[in-house]
Amino acid sequence: MPTPSFDVLAVGELNVDLILTRVPKIPDWGEEVIAAGGYRLRLGGSTANFACFCAALGLRTALVT
Repeated sequence: MPTPSFDVLAVGELNVDLILTRVPKIPDWGEEVIAAGGYRLRLGGSTANFACFCAALGLRTALVT
């Protein structure tokens, strides 16, 4: 059996996080706030976060999502 080329195989979901910045106020229930000073798109989800932290620890990490 061949040796895998990674130490950790993470299998699960991958989410796209939309992070809004400089929002003028937190909306009340049922209210919309249509303004934000900026935004960032980041990958997230518990499986993706786990894989990133494993890689940061120096482990050879693979992600299947």
